[in-house]
Amino acid sequence: MRRLNRLTRPIVIRLPRQVDAGNAEEVAGQLRAEFAPDKIIVADMAKTMFCDSRGTQELLGAHYWARALECELRVARPCSEVLRVWQLLGANEIFAIYPTIVAARQTLLSPHRSIEGEVIGTGVLAGELLAALHEQVVEQAGRADPEQVRSEPGSAGGLVNQD
Repeated sequence: MRRLNRLTRPIVIRLPRQVDAGNAEEVAGQLRAEFAPDKIIVADMAKTMFCDSRGTQELLGAHYWARALECELRVARPCSEVLRVWQLLGANEIFAIYPTIVAARQTLLSPHRSIEGEVIGTGVLAGELLAALHEQVVEQAGRADPEQVRSEPGSAGGLVNQD
């Protein structure tokens, strides 16, 4: 587990009332624009009443993008309807979900936890997706060596803004 510099504060991004095929890419892009190593980004879903499979897919993509860039995307205050869709899709086992903004803003990078607080894993499929996404990030950076992307300060910021 890594600790963030105490001066670094998690960034909270409020998601719209619904995340669906009409705006999912834009929402995920707003999240990705904030990604950088060792940052915590909190997606505040308090006002989000609907998130369809396309919205979930884009948020999962943003989650794996964050992991590839060694930062953390946390989801705060999703409503019961969104959680139900995520349970049906299995996404609740992947996202780091927090019941409050206060809990989500804790300044330690943490293992993934569900709302109940137990540690959950990302599984083989998620690991494969993470590896594929990391390769995509490296390819977009025009680099041959994945370690070179990780070790260069500020390299992540340039990657997320190339969309």
